[in-house]
Formats: sequence, structure tokens, C-alpha cells
Amino acid sequence: ANMLCLNLAKSSLIIFDRKDELDLIEYTVGQSKFSITESKSQRYLGLMVDSQLKFNNHIELIKSKIAKRTGALYRSKKLLHK
Repeated sequence: ANMLCLNLAKSSLIIFDRKDELDLIEYTVGQSKFSITESKSQRYLGLMVDSQLKFNNHIELIKSKIAKRTGALYRSKKLLHK
């Protein structure tokens, strides 16, 4: 039987709360004790969600993507015909 393993390096949790504190959460399963870090924001289905359900991080991400693409278009304007 195959067993699903948790990759702790890729795992984090987000707690939706008004306070802005980050914690290190420790869990014990059987004999093993492990820690999962709390994340302030997390990408979920292409949307950046933060712990206070605000869209500031998502807006900044979209702004940076747009700036990169418009900058590339501006730099290549001599290659485009009018």
C-alpha cells in the first residue's frame, strides 16, 4: 500500500485572523514532532490570499507582472512596424 508523505519544506498554514502575528506551530504525531510555519499570504488557485483576506499582495503581484510585460513591449517597439 502506498503512503502519502507530508513534505514539511513545502508545507505552510494560514490562519485567517485580524492580528498580524506569525507563529511557529508544533505538532506531534505518534513519536515524531514536527513544526509547520504560519504564512502571512498564500497563493491559492492563482489568487494571493492573506491572513486578513485583503487583496494588497495580489494587486502588487499583478502590477509587477504588467510592468514587466509593458517594459518588454516598450523595449521592442523599434522591432514592431507601424
